[in-house]
Amino acid sequence: MEAATRAMDAGSDALPATVRVWDPFVRIFHWSLVALFAFAFLTGDEWDKPHEFAGYVVAGLIGLRVIWGFIGTRHARFSDFVTGPGTVIGYLKDAAGFRARRHLGDPVTRGGYALLASSAITSVLGLAYWVAAARLFDKAVGYATLTLDRASGYVTLSVWPYLSGPQRSTPDDKPYPGWPITIDPATQKRID
Repeated sequence: MEAATRAMDAGSDALPATVRVWDPFVRIFHWSLVALFAFAFLTGDEWDKPHEFAGYVVAGLIGLRVIWGFIGTRHARFSDFVTGPGTVIGYLKDAAGFRARRHLGDPVTRGGYALLASSAITSVLGLAYWVAAARLFDKAVGYATLTLDRASGYVTLSVWPYLSGPQRSTPDDKPYPGWPITIDPATQKRID
């Protein structure tokens, strides 16, 4: 395989019958991520515990993939596919002139940015849910409402317990203690 990789890097037209670019870990990671995302999507409103478990497994997989991105095989490493904008622009110019080099691994045009962005977003959302689910803060489980008063320009933020809020008109539904707060965006100060 190393000879095939060198031949491809040198721009050779001779291709071996089979070239395995992705190692087993990367293949298993990708398909596990697809399956777990589909499972979490389908169980999100119905089965809380399996949905949460799938999310934790996804978070663990992403953590392992980040580690593998630094220590893994050649094409699994971030250094192989996260390139600078100059490399991407140069590749696009060569591709437009039909002289772009062939290479193994992720496309140069993607530059790894999609992978990094989606992993970061998934990780941040997973961490945010974990913080709420673990109840690390008194007001973690619930949701927030943001209201803009057009006349004054004031912004009001309320934090409500889960399954309550201003849309439910029962007398017991109240925001958490200390909420709502109103802020004047012009002065960036709280209005009491």
